[in-house]
This record gives sequence, C-alpha cells and structure tokens, in this order.
Amino acid sequence: NNDSVVYIQTNKMQGSGIVLSADGLIATNYHVIKGAATAQFVFADGTIYQGATTVVGLDTSADIALLKIEKTDLSAATPAFSYKVGDAVTSARNTVSTGTINGYDTDVISTSAVIAPGSSGGALFNSKGEVIGMTSFFGDSHYFSIPIAQVLQVPQKLSLPLSAMQGYTYTPSAPQNLRAKTAQDGYAYVSWAPVYGADHY
Repeated sequence: NNDSVVYIQTNKMQGSGIVLSADGLIATNYHVIKGAATAQFVFADGTIYQGATTVVGLDTSADIALLKIEKTDLSAATPAFSYKVGDAVTSARNTVSTGTINGYDTDVISTSAVIAPGSSGGALFNSKGEVIGMTSFFGDSHYFSIPIAQVLQVPQKLSLPLSAMQGYTYTPSAPQNLRAKTAQDGYAYVSWAPVYGADHY
C-alpha cells in the first residue's frame, strides 16, 4: 500500500499524505501546509509532482486538510472504519513502524506504532492494508492518529490555491466532545477532541 501514501515537501516543512482518490485527492494534516506557498509530492515510484495544488477542504481545529492535485491514475487507499484495542497496525510514509492500538474514541486513535517528524499526514494501516487513520502527533511515547472517518467527513467546499495558506489565520478554539466518566476502578477518565496548535491542556 506504499503507493497510496505520498511524501509532501512544502516551502515550510515536510510531511506525508494519503491518496483518497485516483484523480488526485490527498489528505494531510493542516499543520503540514500551514503558511505554505508551494509543495511537491513524491510518490512511491519516485515520480515527483510540482504542479498546481488546490486546498478543497479544511478542518483546522482537527488538523485536517484536503488537497487536490492535477495528477490521475493514483492508487487510492482503501478505508476501514472498525478496529479494536490490541489490533496490529502499521504507520507509513516518512517512517514505517508497527505496533498495536492502545485505545481510541471518535476523535483519536492511540497506538504504539512510532510516529517521527515528517510522518504527519501519513497513513495508519490495519493488518489487511486498509487505512484506519491519519498519523498526526505524538508525545511522551504515545502516538496518535485521526480516524479516517473523521478525515472523510471534511466537506470539499473550498477551491483555494495553496499559496492562500500564507495569509490564512487560524486560532485554536476550546476542545469539543468533552467526555468524562468514572470507572469501576474508582478512577475518573476524561477525554476530548484534540486541538491542533493548543499551547497546553
């Protein structure tokens, strides 16, 4: 499935992306294209695309961007929407690593599959080679991905040249989907949707 994951190099940073359709729809993290004016896409076969890139969808608070490039006959990833704790996973593009799912909710999947700088926007595959998430951030030996269902829900209502990201302003908002519960072990568990760009929690 390496053909369905691309390396992205902008004039600001490097990252990864997931091919969502054969006609050039690619998902990545918003922070990969933040402030960017240009981008090139390097595919598994070594070909490089440096043509026009259009931002067609954004969910900045969830750190998701949908891009459209003028390249066809791409190998699109096959999404899967069900998984469970303990399932084997592989994170792929800038680095490739394996691990298992530690936990998940509607907003995030936590795994032991290592994510390194440059892996943002890459794919999290299940053992069947189906994409279940987009690798996004890490900290304190925990590695997190955005569920592919959330990525696919981003509306494709924009038509902005990538250069428009230079002047795009994003201000983090309060976390959504705050959930709290007390378990039988007496501990209180709190979770919320991750917010890209938050100073701290």
